[in-house]
Parts: sequence; structure tokens; C-alpha cells
Amino acid sequence: MDPIQFSGIGDFNDEEKQVLKHVTTKNYEKIRTLMKSEQTSVLIHIKTYKEKAKGEKKKYSVTIKVTDPTNLFRCGTSDWSLAEALHDGFDKIMHEIKSKFRLD
Repeated sequence: MDPIQFSGIGDFNDEEKQVLKHVTTKNYEKIRTLMKSEQTSVLIHIKTYKEKAKGEKKKYSVTIKVTDPTNLFRCGTSDWSLAEALHDGFDKIMHEIKSKFRLD
């Protein structure tokens, strides 16, 4: 099983996929270190909403789920920028992990 899984990215262009891969792989290592588990997996579900007036601008709703054999963490966020939504989501999930393990 792949440690990083994506859902809802079927209609993403190459630029969006590149941003997604870059931000996710960078943050996955941080999460795995915080969790102290080699069996940590991350599921990222992204839903896009298009602005009706312009049709070009997209809003991204990101839900991140981090699991290991004994823990489950989940958070969600949204933004008009994919990178900002991902960074915000990973910041929130890392805050939850730190709070659970008292790593602050």
C-alpha cells in the first residue's frame, strides 16, 4: 500500500499535480517523524469548486487524513490557491499530532 494516496484529482492539470506532489512529499516526511511510525499513511481528498461568474477560478477543499496502527487524525480546509490550501491543511494536521503527543 502506498503511504500517500490522493482522491479527487482526476481533472487536475500537470501544474496542479506538480504542486500537490511537491507539498505532500515535503510534509509527509515531517508527519512521519512526528508520528514515530514507519506505517504512517496519508490520504488527501481534494474537491474543486469553480467560480460561476468566471468559470476559470477554482476553490480547493482539502481534507487530510493521517493514520498509523493506533492513531487517526483528520482535518480540512479550503482556499482559492491549491498550495495555500495544502500548506494550511498540513499545518493543522501537524498541530493536532503535536497536541496529541505533547510535542510543542
